[in-house]
Amino acid sequence: MVTGGRNRLCVGTFETIHVKDALGHEFSTRLGNVFTIGKGTKLWISLPKGKGIKLTILEEAKKRLEA
Repeated sequence: MVTGGRNRLCVGTFETIHVKDALGHEFSTRLGNVFTIGKGTKLWISLPKGKGIKLTILEEAKKRLEA
């Protein structure tokens, strides 16, 4: 049971997993937010440029300056 913060007096747990994207960025999310389309490293769908990964503002600016 959570005793402080926004979830005060809420009972329950979440299954949290750690994920690494194609660029090597690591983050955590709930298991219910993740699904896989493909097997291993082979995709069953086509992705837009950058493999569908959103760049940070600094990464976008750096990419524009390099081009």
